[in-house]
Amino acid sequence: MQDSPPFQVKRHLKGRCLIASRSFPPGDTILTFTPTILIPSLSHAGTVCSHCFKPGEPRSCSRCHAVAYCDASCQSAAWKAIHSKECKVLQKVAAHGRPGLPTPVRAVVQALVKAEVGAALEDLEGNDLCWRGSDKWADMEMMAMGASAFAGLGTTQEAVKK
Repeated sequence: MQDSPPFQVKRHLKGRCLIASRSFPPGDTILTFTPTILIPSLSHAGTVCSHCFKPGEPRSCSRCHAVAYCDASCQSAAWKAIHSKECKVLQKVAAHGRPGLPTPVRAVVQALVKAEVGAALEDLEGNDLCWRGSDKWADMEMMAMGASAFAGLGTTQEAVKK
């Protein structure tokens, strides 16, 4: 007989949630996963490795200077995972005199320039209907248009809706 899963994904008034289906002793691993997008905040871009998040004095990418890595192995792994797709975009940002993109904008760029990232995000629950009535919608729309423009997709309303 197969054990039941340690948790279940259920609906909640705020969306989806994980519900424990059994007790867990302290220190037990409940869930392991690889995040689709993992980006240090712009304020930490020069003090943590952009791949493993190890704090220290990482060296910047010699092309875009917007991301930094603790060593060659992290740089190589990040290049294979996503940076090869976003580096040109981040170079454009640097050419406009900016040190990098805000984290939410960079996340949108990653979803736009790497099909696997965009596809992984398609199944996420959307909250745009709630946000459209919010006073923060204009800021979110502007970030999406900026990400589309830097990714080479233009700044039209159609790009934002995609």
